[in-house]
This record gives sequence, structure tokens and C-alpha cells, in this order.
Amino acid sequence: MWLKKRTTKDKIEDFLVNHHLIERRKFNWLSWVTIVLVIIIVMVLIFVLPLMVRAGLILKQMAQAENKVQVIIESTINGDWQRVNQEFDGLQQDVAIIQTNLGKLGPILIFPPVNKSIQTSSQLLMTTGKLMYGYQEVFTLLGEIQLSLDEESIAFGFTDSRQRQILLQSIMDNQEQFEIIKGRIDSAKAELQKINSNDLLGLFQTKIILYETVLEEVIDNSIVALPIFSKLPELMGYGGEKHYLFIFQNNMEMRPTGGFIGSYGIITVKDGEIVSLVTDDVYNLDRQSEGKLFELAPDPMFKYNAQKYWYMRDSNWSPDFPTATEKILWFFDIERKNAGLPPQKIDGVIAITPDFIANLLTVLGPIEEYGLVFDDQDFAMDLERFVEFDYVNYGLSSDERKKIIGHLTQTLIGEIYDTSPQQAIDLWLAFKKNIEQKHILVNLADDDLQALFSHQNWAGEVKPIDDDYLMVIDSDFASLKTNSVMDKGIDYSVSIDNNGDLIANLKLTYNHTGELINDLITRYRTYIRVYMPSGSRYISGYVDDGRNQKDLKLDSEIKFERDLDRKYLSTFLVIEPGSSKTLNFIYRLPDKVQDQYRSGLYKILVQKQSGSIGHNLNISLNFNQPIEAYQANSLPVLYDRNSVIWQTDLSVDREFIIKF
Repeated sequence: MWLKKRTTKDKIEDFLVNHHLIERRKFNWLSWVTIVLVIIIVMVLIFVLPLMVRAGLILKQMAQAENKVQVIIESTINGDWQRVNQEFDGLQQDVAIIQTNLGKLGPILIFPPVNKSIQTSSQLLMTTGKLMYGYQEVFTLLGEIQLSLDEESIAFGFTDSRQRQILLQSIMDNQEQFEIIKGRIDSAKAELQKINSNDLLGLFQTKIILYETVLEEVIDNSIVALPIFSKLPELMGYGGEKHYLFIFQNNMEMRPTGGFIGSYGIITVKDGEIVSLVTDDVYNLDRQSEGKLFELAPDPMFKYNAQKYWYMRDSNWSPDFPTATEKILWFFDIERKNAGLPPQKIDGVIAITPDFIANLLTVLGPIEEYGLVFDDQDFAMDLERFVEFDYVNYGLSSDERKKIIGHLTQTLIGEIYDTSPQQAIDLWLAFKKNIEQKHILVNLADDDLQALFSHQNWAGEVKPIDDDYLMVIDSDFASLKTNSVMDKGIDYSVSIDNNGDLIANLKLTYNHTGELINDLITRYRTYIRVYMPSGSRYISGYVDDGRNQKDLKLDSEIKFERDLDRKYLSTFLVIEPGSSKTLNFIYRLPDKVQDQYRSGLYKILVQKQSGSIGHNLNISLNFNQPIEAYQANSLPVLYDRNSVIWQTDLSVDREFIIKF
């Protein structure tokens, strides 16, 4: 039997008849078009109009909230805590209204994508509200502390010792409350991390995410370093002296934790006052142990630097600062004993690079010593020239050449104590930047205090993780200060081989941009360690100088060993001035990473070598299953079904998370 093919018109007519909207015999196209138009108008009234009205209200409220945020930032900088609290009250009301309007967008909420976006937005706003409440408690508490001070605003730079003691006592009295508030804020931040911003649509993705970052901006632009603030009394020796060993690491000559240890100092603080400050050339201490200390140097030092014995100047051999600190203190104690000096109690080891000092000078301005002006532009090189060459012109002996470091430190401390409230905020931002970029490393004897620094990722630790991992460590030998003219880059890619396994391909580029300068710049000679997850399997490696490609022989030209619960590849590289070389390593990622990927998750942590600058970092991830979402602290340059690529820098540790 042949059947007539049903048309769209027939189907529409059947629908209207079955729903008693028309009688079949009276159907005509004019009435059908009229009904369709009526339906469209009704849909607009029911769905679109409420959406437009509510969206307009939401945008208006968001604009008001943004204005309040700017006022909060300005008031925080000026130390006007009363205004800060007022604006926070208003901001919380704005967020509550936005959240209410999101729930009144009308029947459009029945659509799953829209509903999911609204739920995510509400969750984001609710969590942000918790953050605001926590931060408002901080500012309220600071306002109460401020009442006990004679100054108009809280700042670290009190020139009056009585004011410092009042501040430290006030913080001590409110320490328990600070801890409670910190717990609330940490909990809210943890909730924010779980929110998937990919679930947000259009309007919400571009505007509501503002609240995820705005409070961090408020705190970053304030003097309130909450994790440290509540611990200031202990750190500053309130109620008892604290003794800190300062390590000055010269990152113009790279070593595992940030640079060659050229000088050290002992700073004693009590009740916020610096009781004493002593600095010295590390060689002056090392020389006292020659012929007395026979600790063998690590094999690479002996092989590439002809150094048989190990001294304090090279004690930062482990890239993990807590591990290196143990060795630093061991050498410090035994070399003091060999020098006939009394034992010295140490409450913490703090390592800094010249980059940190340069950033302080950006805030404080140039300082002068021996008639020389040191500024933020060329601080490291100017200091290097003085201690290596020019000191003789000032009547100083070789043993005295690094006294200038102590003089500069004293001057800087005096400038810091005499800062204005605005400068105090800028100094905190400089400190925060440098500790995040690992130009400052801290290891404290007090376990509770150290746990705080570790939690903030301020301890220079090699992080214990079960995911994919990468850290590249350079140790310069007989290279003088050549690291200052080296451009370095890291390209890391992961792909799937024919067996369905994750294969890593790492490319390290070293470009020598300098020229020979006697006793300052020479060829670059670096011992390289590449840390990767335990269980990784080495496949191949080669070096390319732009003209030739040479395979690296395992066990002779390249080692594959274990350290810090990691596998690491190591080799030695020499780059002449004006030339470049590239190292390539290919290896299979361990089973635990493979299993995690197959279960729908891939994570990699790329850790920066302490003291290094922000080398270029390119991450290219190519999979055989579709990517659902990603999480990183920078936007990718490519993001499609199976691949994602980032082009960023390694100024701080970087983590990339992919969900399938």
C-alpha cells in the first residue's frame, strides 16, 4: 500500500486539532500563523521579559558592588577601618540582592544549562559572602586594635618602640580570634576552589567571577598579611629574643635553593627591636675549618668544580629548602666550633636573593654607602662589582670586602622602620611578591610557625604529590656570574602513544646572551637535574646546538636517579657566549598518573627553582578523551576537545588540572 507522505503542515494541523485549538475543517494558514505569533508573544512575556528585567537589575547591582570594592581598597590603603566596615556592609547587601534576583529569572530556569549556571552563580556568591564576612571580621578587629594606638593607621613602620610593643601586645591579646577568622576564610577559599566556572554562562562568566578575585585584591592592597599578622609577636621576639640566620644567595651564580651563598648574617630581635645585626663573608668562616673539616663534597661538585671537601658556602645543595637548612645549620655549628666561636642559638633560617633587595629599593628609593648610590635597577651588578673589584679603592682588605652588605642592611632596616603607612603597604606587597617567587625562603625552628609558612607555600619545599610533576634545577660551576645573561625556557608536552600511555616530552632551552667579561662573564657551565614523578621510565634524550643533534648515553652522559621521593635526570651542559643549546628528554609517566588519567583526571605541578627568574613556560597537553574542564592560574592560548596549551612563565609555581 502506498501512503501519502506527511508534510510539516499536516503535523502542525494534527497537533492543533488534537489539542482542541482548531477544528480540522476550519484550518487555514492565516489562523495557524496567528496562533504561532500568539504563542511566540506569550513565550517572550513568560521567558524573555523577566530575564531581561532581572538581568538589568543584576547588572546594576554588580556595578554598585564594583564601586564599593574600589572604595574598600582606597579606604584600606588609607587605614580608614570604619569606612571599610561600612562599605563591606553595603557590599554584602549587594551580593544578597544579586543572589535573590538570580533566583527570580522566571520559567527560563527550567532549561538545564541556565539552571546549572544559576546554581553555580549562587554557590559562588554564597561562598564569596562567607569570605566577605571573614574579612570584615579582620577589619573590625583591626579597628579595635587601632583604638589602642596613638597613630592614625596601623603600619609595620613604627619609629617609636612603645608603639611597637603596644601593637604586638594587642595582636597577642587577639591571637585566638585571628585564628578563628583565618579558619573561616580558609574554609571559604577551599569552597571557591571546588566551583567550576565552566558551568557559568555569558553574563555570569564575565561579571560574577569578579567576586571570586576581588577580596584577594582588597587584602593584597592592605597591610593585613593575615597568615603572618597574628604571628608577629612570636616572629618579632615579643617576650623573648629570637635569633635568625640570614643567608644571602647570589642568583647570578645559581645553586639549588637560589644562588651561591656568599655571605651570612645573624639578626637578633626582641619586642620588635633589632638588638644586634652581624654579617660576614662566608669564606671567612669556611677558612677556619680548612684542615679540620673533611666532609666530602657531592660528586657533581668534585667532578665539575674540582672541589674535594664540602663547606658552608655550598651547603644549599638540596633543592628542598627544609632539607638544605639542616645541612646549612650543621655546617654553621661545626665551623663556628672550628673557629673557636661560642654556640649560637638559631630560631630560623631566612634566605634572600638580590632581587628582594632591589624590590625594597623600588619602594624605599636609592640608598648610599661608601659614596656609592644603589638603586633598584642595577643593584645586584653594582654590589657584585664592589665586592669583587672596587673594594680595594676604598681601603678594604679581601676579608672586609663584604662588610658593605651589613652596612646596606642596617640602612635598609632604618628606612623600613621609618616608612609611612602607604610605604608599609607597598613593602608588604614587595615582600609577598618575593616570597611567592621564592626570592625569600623561610625555615623556622618552631614547628607551628613553620607549618604556617609551609601552608602558604613560603618554605621552599619540594611538594609531596602523587600527580605529574616537573622541577628543573640548575647548579652553576666555574661560571662566575654568567647566569645573569642566560635566557632559559621550558617546553613540556604530554601525548598518548600507540599503547594508550601518557608520554612526556621535555625541552629545555639555554641561550647565552652575553659576551666575555674578565672575572665576571664566561661560558655557562651548569649541572642540571630534572625532577619528575617517582615511577617515571626514561625513554631517550639528546642535546641540540642548532647544527647537530647528539644522543645522550644513559649512565655516562646522563644519570637517572632518585632523590626526595622523586626520580630525576641529570646531565652537565656547557654553552659558549652568543650560542644556545636545547636538551630533549622523553619519558613515560608512572602508572599512578596513568590510572588517574583513565579515571578522568590529570594534574601537573611545575615548581620553580628558588631564586630563578620567570623563565618561559609552555605546557601542551594532548589527550584521547574529551576535556570537560580545566583549572589553572592563567588562560590557555588553545582549548579544544582533546587539547589545551598554555604559554606562561615560571615566576611562581604553576599547577594545571584537567577534568575529563
